[in-house]
Amino acid sequence: MSAIPVVEFDENGDVVTLYTDEIDLYELGVIGDVRRASQVEFDGAQQEWMVLTPDGEVVHRDRNRVRAIGWEIRNFGPGGPHQPVPDRDLEVANG
Repeated sequence: MSAIPVVEFDENGDVVTLYTDEIDLYELGVIGDVRRASQVEFDGAQQEWMVLTPDGEVVHRDRNRVRAIGWEIRNFGPGGPHQPVPDRDLEVANG
């Protein structure tokens, strides 16, 4: 089961979301600033997938990539405990 994409608008009218091709952000306006909130990489030595912050801190590990990505979406998406506030992962300028 895939996660339902979440789009939030901040007090300036900017869009904050984890990027997905399921939502055509170009329909909302000009994409102004895209920042990586996290990434998922394989750790060959440990034989598991890691979810990393932009600083490279490992915040989650799982042997299953789909579960690791699900954790990433829940925790780095809007409302998640790891959602970057000052360095948003995506802003769409008011158009």
